Amino acid sequence: MDAIKGRAIEGFAFEMINKNSGEPITTGTVNGYITKDGGVQEAISMVPVHEGNGQWSVNLSAAEMTADYIGLLFTHADGVPQHFTIRTFDRDDMLDILNYAAEAGMVQFTDIAGEQLQLYYYGTVNRASTYFENRLGTQTWDNATANDRQSSLIMATRAIDKLNFAGDKADEDQELQFPRNDDTEVPIEVEYACYEIALCLLDGYNPEQEVETLGVLSEAYSGVRTTYDADYVNEHKRAGIPSIEAWELLKPFLRDPRQLRLSRVS
Repeated sequence: MDAIKGRAIEGFAFEMINKNSGEPITTGTVNGYITKDGGVQEAISMVPVHEGNGQWSVNLSAAEMTADYIGLLFTHADGVPQHFTIRTFDRDDMLDILNYAAEAGMVQFTDIAGEQLQLYYYGTVNRASTYFENRLGTQTWDNATANDRQSSLIMATRAIDKLNFAGDKADEDQELQFPRNDDTEVPIEVEYACYEIALCLLDGYNPEQEVETLGVLSEAYSGVRTTYDADYVNEHKRAGIPSIEAWELLKPFLRDPRQLRLSRVS
């Protein structure tokens, strides 16, 4: 089985069978042992308990889960020894694996190791890497850690979802703005826009610093007008979208796609 490295597991369940009669073992003492990455065998910190009908369980601590491969052995004086191997992954690697499996239609899942894994960003890290294979100037993505790649996608998604899109969420309970209306999937343009924004963020774009340098001479958008001063600046920057490519991909989905008149303070 697979699990998240360093994440405690509560209620790891297994069965004990009498080696002579073949009947479930419901009494006595079960001893648990653990080896980490082929190291010295040690006793598990918790003594397994009987749950019923020959099913026993044990909790594995976070410290016991800090290894790439974990071997478990459970013994009973009258029982058949039970062996298990757990392969662990870092949380970010596990998310990529789950994304890939879901995209391939191999599994459907909402949780692992007791945690709800809701992926609150558009696309996946793997699909982003494939997208950038056919694009120049992606060194920052290529050199980024798995955690930074995922974080950039999450931040990019937040920037996208701040915009005012036409229509309504396909499901009012969904976390993200897309899919919308009768769609069942996120438009590919939105996914690509997320990747472009993520790349800008990894390149060092700072949304907060950018806003401080922006001013608007006259802005009319959805019936609201605001007046500032200074020279004009590109609309996508004022909307919080650092990439013009991403902005052009997103504009057709906006509730009011009319241009903004924007400016930068010198």
